[in-house]
Amino acid sequence: MGLSNDTYGMFKLGNMGAGEISQDSWDIDPQLMQQYAVQTLVRGRNWAQAGNGFQYTSANFGGVTLEGQYELTNTPGNWNGTSGGGGTQPSNLGNPQGRTDGIKVVYTGGSVELLAIYDEVRDQKGQFSDVYTTSRTGIVGGTYVWGPLKVYIGYQRLSAPNATFANQTNAVTGTLPTGVTGAPTAVNHEWGGLAWQVSPFVSVTGAVFHANANNGNGNATMYTLAGTYNLSKTTFLHTELAYVTNSSTSNVGLGNGYSDYYGPNTNEGGTSNAPNYGKNQFGVNVGIMHMF
Repeated sequence: MGLSNDTYGMFKLGNMGAGEISQDSWDIDPQLMQQYAVQTLVRGRNWAQAGNGFQYTSANFGGVTLEGQYELTNTPGNWNGTSGGGGTQPSNLGNPQGRTDGIKVVYTGGSVELLAIYDEVRDQKGQFSDVYTTSRTGIVGGTYVWGPLKVYIGYQRLSAPNATFANQTNAVTGTLPTGVTGAPTAVNHEWGGLAWQVSPFVSVTGAVFHANANNGNGNATMYTLAGTYNLSKTTFLHTELAYVTNSSTSNVGLGNGYSDYYGPNTNEGGTSNAPNYGKNQFGVNVGIMHMF
């Protein structure tokens, strides 16, 4: 539910679901938040949800647009969090999600787009206790269009000062490699990519993503290559390849973050799909999309 005015902007109230402001990072994501993209090396952090809140988006002032959100994410009997679930659904981040808020600034002018986001997702106690689920994140980046080419560059900083092994989405119970001194409380994430519109029917995108976690949790680098072929104005074929490499104390995989969460892949009875520490992973995604 909302109101919109050309001069004063737009105000929305209610359950925005996948409209949580961190998901707006797809604007500067070379792979447009497909299977292997900006959310992969941060284990799905960009997939946070927005429930029971409000959002204001300003009018465009000289190419600049502002947007702000605040969500209570409450349920009856639990003002500060959702009811949670089985640990695999993005809507509850594996554990009950607390209130969220964020602000976004976008500048668009000619061939350039610049974006900055500050976003917070808290746990039920109002804390930042898991860098990959309930944390602060700052994102900056931009794109530049040059003929059939589009260049992407971005940086993301995640912070969870209250993170411990015990309060991860799945409490760490397995054996961690030598060198890990604690649960990560900060992650630096950088990426760059190039999209090429080869013809009106064919486009190709290549990108590299890199993330480094503190407290000895190592770093990972992901290389991606994707292509689309338009069968019509509403139907296209899509394929994406990805290869992720891990340092000796990192085990980031190519999952959605909810199936390969932080910790050993033997954690919680071996339910994680993450690779072993120091190992690499290759993935291929092929599909067809039709827009109605």
